[in-house]
Amino acid sequence: MKEYAAPRRLLANSCVRGLCLSQFTALVGNFALYFASMALVEEITHSSTQVGLMIFSSTLPGFIFGLIAGPYVDRHDRIAVIKWGCILRVPIGIGFALAMYFAPHTRSLLWVVYICNFLLSALAQFVISSEASAIPRYVTAEQLMGANSLFNLSSVVSQGTGVILIAPILLKLGGPWLVGVASTGLYVLSWLSVARLPRDGSDIDPTKPTVKNGFLSALADLRQGWAYIASDRFVWLAVIQMVLAATAVLAVSTLAPGFANRILGKHVADVAYAALPAGLGFVSGLMFISSRHGLRMSRQAWSALGLTLFGAGLLGFSLLTMLKGLHLLGLALTVILAGFGFALTMIPARTILQERPAPYMRGRVISTQIVLANAASTLPMPATGGLADIWGIQQVLMTIAGIVLAMAALSVYMVHKERAKATAAAVTAKAKEVS
Repeated sequence: MKEYAAPRRLLANSCVRGLCLSQFTALVGNFALYFASMALVEEITHSSTQVGLMIFSSTLPGFIFGLIAGPYVDRHDRIAVIKWGCILRVPIGIGFALAMYFAPHTRSLLWVVYICNFLLSALAQFVISSEASAIPRYVTAEQLMGANSLFNLSSVVSQGTGVILIAPILLKLGGPWLVGVASTGLYVLSWLSVARLPRDGSDIDPTKPTVKNGFLSALADLRQGWAYIASDRFVWLAVIQMVLAATAVLAVSTLAPGFANRILGKHVADVAYAALPAGLGFVSGLMFISSRHGLRMSRQAWSALGLTLFGAGLLGFSLLTMLKGLHLLGLALTVILAGFGFALTMIPARTILQERPAPYMRGRVISTQIVLANAASTLPMPATGGLADIWGIQQVLMTIAGIVLAMAALSVYMVHKERAKATAAAVTAKAKEVS
């Protein structure tokens, strides 16, 4: 039976180390700037609807540019795409810092916040697809689950570093402009981390469209990606699970500033510390699934179980918030459970998307999943904030938990159905051998 390499051992690979460090520094800058944007919008408007619009500005590019990111990545050198994505973030960080410094706490800053987050998200579509497509080139099949755990660990640590450590401190010391300065420096470090990596090249693609028209060629690329997902049941299930989990996290993050400010009576910047239990649960899930325990079930089964635990954690949290007197220990435990379940959902599902498609199709499959995730969250994000303003934050949280659990039940059913088919096929084959 195959064993997964421990994530820390993979850092001995210079290419993996460079990609991981680049991802980490860039995401720290992104998350710090993202949190500063949410805090600024909440303090200026005191509206969950406006916070939802800010998140909408970050999810919309995933729907627009994700449609072309996958085909573009499959046709071009992936390392070069990552390098350009890193360096193009620098002027965005500079623009954010200048606007925050010269026009502090004015409503006109909302447009700056929306535009900067839109541009950062647009670049991220190409970088994320390139990173996920490049990872399988530098590790063996046995190391792929560990590599995904490493990069997801880097992602969650970068989120904690940006949201819990850097952004709150800099917001209190100097304000959002200082966060913009720090993010700009991190973007430069991100580029330096991959500057010396060798070119990745592009895979030979026998399905490459023969039409010369660029628009028609892009449409053909997109159809191939969607057709592949539709034809592979395991890939389709993994995509749905990742979309559901990511959408729920975005919806909850829309409510987080208002939850801290209006329910807990805390400063908006203090909501970052609530992410500590979620991060603890997520990291625990990463270490669990990348160990020998991950071999005990199929990757499809782990993702279904993870989605169930994720939904149970959200439901428990929403129920506790509706009780008189907030039980902080209980809230922390439910958040840890949700984080653990989220890791068990995302890591096996992402590995399926990297393993099953051919290398020349990998970018399109991954970007299609990102497009679906953004499409699923683009419209609900502003609606989530609006419903919270009208209906109540706790009620919306419970609704989100119910939807996740319903979809988790469907995932469990599909995994059980596939297992039953495999068992029946094995019994039939054995009977033929005996006869």
